Amino acid sequence: METLNLINWQIIRNEFPELINNFHETFLTEDMFQIQQNDYIIDAGWYGNENGFITYLIYNYNWENPIIRIRSNSVEDCLSVINLIIEYLKKT
Repeated sequence: METLNLINWQIIRNEFPELINNFHETFLTEDMFQIQQNDYIIDAGWYGNENGFITYLIYNYNWENPIIRIRSNSVEDCLSVINLIIEYLKKT
């Protein structure tokens, strides 16, 4: 299982550890994960209408126009996407 490198990020919500250790569909919600660093927010959760996890990169609280929006089929893929976004932001 992939781990997240959240150094220098403020953790607002992280329900993935509970889901990974005890996966059950009743734990799937839109508000599963959110971290913030300066003007950037990474937000992820389960969107049943899309039957997948959606990860957003938000800049300056502009939720209407996310910089990135990626759909994943599994918790593992979602965690990989989050790590890729974190690595991307390190290089900008």
